Amino acid sequence: MSHIPFFVVALLVMLSLTGWIEGVPPPPLPEGAGLAARYPGGAGLEKDSSVILVENFEAGELDRSRWEDVRGADHIRFTTDPMNVNSGKYACEFVCDAKVGDATAKTWFMPGHDIVFVRWYVKFAEDMGKTSHVFSTPIAQRTNDRWGWTKGGGAGHRPVDAFWTTFEPVRSEGVPMPGVWHFYTYWPEMHSHETPEGKGETTWGNNFSPFEPQPVEKGRWVCMEVMLKANTPGEYNGEQAAWIDGKLVARFGPGTPMGYWLRDRWRNDPPKGLFEGYNWRTREDVKINCYSMGLYVSQGEGVAPVSRMWYDDVVLATEYIGPQTAASNAASGHGE
Repeated sequence: MSHIPFFVVALLVMLSLTGWIEGVPPPPLPEGAGLAARYPGGAGLEKDSSVILVENFEAGELDRSRWEDVRGADHIRFTTDPMNVNSGKYACEFVCDAKVGDATAKTWFMPGHDIVFVRWYVKFAEDMGKTSHVFSTPIAQRTNDRWGWTKGGGAGHRPVDAFWTTFEPVRSEGVPMPGVWHFYTYWPEMHSHETPEGKGETTWGNNFSPFEPQPVEKGRWVCMEVMLKANTPGEYNGEQAAWIDGKLVARFGPGTPMGYWLRDRWRNDPPKGLFEGYNWRTREDVKINCYSMGLYVSQGEGVAPVSRMWYDDVVLATEYIGPQTAASNAASGHGE
């Protein structure tokens, strides 16, 4: 029996690393310019057929007919300080302190969609310390139940007919707070921290980190984007992905990336197998139909007396959005 040529072995290794060895490879995801590039300065973007929501905060207040559930309203403010506005005249400021640890707002777009991209600009204060959660969260639930995501017991429990994800900071050794970016994800098949195999009743958000650590930058506007894609009911073909400044930094779906499960975390190193994908839902009427934005800080070590961040130019759509491009020099505001 002849030896297998080296180039064939190398090809098989390469294919296994990309997921081709499992069958049909995942299609590539876009990077760089996207939907937003067709609308310089964001002008007219809200009219695009793929757009679900545009919130540029230019009203100088939250429209309560849109943002129907608001917590810590007195700590959700609007600034005109040019240093803290990404574009236009206003940005939204979220503040938590010793008295208020939750400043968040939710909006619904029922019945919902099977794929949603969320693009937002965020700036963290230079003295930002520990955060518990930074919300820019697409939420999926039953199309006839606006609060279905709370079923199953809420935080620490596996949801029923619901799933959601947040790409947010988490503390990391050797990295200044608030740390590095990662996915914090809830879905019905969550793993538990209670055993190495992930079995157990208590299930906090599962952790998925980019293969290359992405430290949180403070003091500048950063363009963030997340994709949440529903699975075919009962199949493991759901996905999530994240971009920073138009660069794809994380993708989790069938056949990508390589790694292994340990308790409630997907570990990228050392790689032992391919990620199986997400069985987010088992029924067709579970759709992505809610969005939450804001800041939550629990009290404890590492918490600054005041935690402050700013959001601007939030867009939800059914296709990749990408960074905002500047309008003409006369009307470009404080954007890139």
